[in-house]
Amino acid sequence: MSSFEKPPQLPCENKPEQIINQVNKSDLGVATFSKTKEALDNAKEKLSTHLKHQSLKIKEYFGFLN
Repeated sequence: MSSFEKPPQLPCENKPEQIINQVNKSDLGVATFSKTKEALDNAKEKLSTHLKHQSLKIKEYFGFLN
């Protein structure tokens, strides 16, 4: 038997370390923050719309709306 050696590795064009090094961390932080803020704003708008709709349904049910 031959000695235990690592099998030959195929060269990888984009190793994860290289990709991480190419990204500027400050740009990544700003992009993440803006996307998070946008997602929160969208969720807030959807929740507000949902609550208004539910409120109208309750008022209509109890006869507060004409």
